[in-house]
Amino acid sequence: LEYASDPVLDIDLKNNRFYYSSVFYTKFGKNHACTGNLLEELEKTGFIYPGDKSCLKKSIENVRQNKKTGDIECRFKDISGKYIWCNVHHTVFFNSQGTLVRIIALISDIDKRKKETQILRSKAEHDLLTGLYNRITTTSLIENILRGSTVKSRHAMFVIDIDNFKSVNDTLGHLCGD
Repeated sequence: LEYASDPVLDIDLKNNRFYYSSVFYTKFGKNHACTGNLLEELEKTGFIYPGDKSCLKKSIENVRQNKKTGDIECRFKDISGKYIWCNVHHTVFFNSQGTLVRIIALISDIDKRKKETQILRSKAEHDLLTGLYNRITTTSLIENILRGSTVKSRHAMFVIDIDNFKSVNDTLGHLCGD
């Protein structure tokens, strides 16, 4: 653990012990370290961004049931007290009875990349002039809502007509009008 460049967390579920690399403490501090039941501590700790707790809990339960290694993206509070996006690559170990006994998690800081991606996505989905969703995004959102609807579902859509907007399309083109 001490030679990894990224923070490493080794969770021994059999003995209910947590091992942290020194890089973990450097990145996140010592006051975030779990010492008891993992799922209980995830719920009450401020280490994990509140909006990500349920996703992380579901992922841990999924690991226990499906016995699969994988990646999770969530936000953790760093040593300065701000939440940063991290990728948690976890490897799981089971005993001969199929019970999960150990999780080793490698935590990579992806905050800069994640925020850049969010900015690019927002620019691609929104009109730069108005800040509203563009036509492609609006169409996709409407289709997703309708696809998930039942026969008894009810929806409403408001259309706002802008007087003389046809002149914008005629003079500047439909791409500009959109």
